Amino acid sequence: LLGGTPDADFRPKYQIGAGGSARVSPGVDSLLGPTIAAIDLRQAEYETGGIQTVSPGLEQHLFGGRLWLTGRWINTFDPDRRRTGGWLVRADVQVINRLRIFAGLSDAPDISEGQVLETFNTFGGLVLDLDENISLRASVAREDRDKAYDRTVFGIGMGVRF
Repeated sequence: LLGGTPDADFRPKYQIGAGGSARVSPGVDSLLGPTIAAIDLRQAEYETGGIQTVSPGLEQHLFGGRLWLTGRWINTFDPDRRRTGGWLVRADVQVINRLRIFAGLSDAPDISEGQVLETFNTFGGLVLDLDENISLRASVAREDRDKAYDRTVFGIGMGVRF
């Protein structure tokens, strides 16, 4: 990922990130499918300094790939190099061939105005594949931020695979 915001107030001036995943187990049968290890890394530069995020995780596919469970360990390092940690769990279910629903919880740091805030999230939504390359997504998330505001976020998006 690569992004920037001119005259940034509460968003990063710029950020750069990368991630990857690898299959660590091919799966043993139609019940227990493949296991995938992943990691995401991000550097974001705010007016107050740089913040790094390191998020390793595992994804386990079940029931012939119709259900998968994801767990992530989220680690954020503020400009003073203090670490704030948290977690995320998520379940995805392929309801029909082109429709997937997802839901999850996280208790992890979030960054706003260059400050790391403890945040508890509940979220869910659905993804509809229009064809092999294009998906539509709708979601809702409830964020409860420690010593700050709470918010509900509705999202609609489109994904393109290439």
